[in-house]
Amino acid sequence: MPFDAADSAAFNDPDMPAYALATIGAASVAGRFHARYGVSLGISGGQPMFGAATTDLASVSNGDALTINAINYTVTEKQTGDIGQTMLMLQET
Repeated sequence: MPFDAADSAAFNDPDMPAYALATIGAASVAGRFHARYGVSLGISGGQPMFGAATTDLASVSNGDALTINAINYTVTEKQTGDIGQTMLMLQET
């Protein structure tokens, strides 16, 4: 069975874990927010990420600003997947 838009939309449903609503420019985009935490070479830190439907993030570029839960971020990398989802790597500003 092929993966379709309805399957993709289920990832960004308010009932899903990590659901977040991001403000990008004047638009609100439903997706998933993760603040991965880890330790490497004795230094701890995290990589905040926001994932949403590729169609909702089509115009987003590196350097763009977005807000999630009243915290401002800048897009540092955009990774488009093959199932209609895109992940934005973020840096808190």
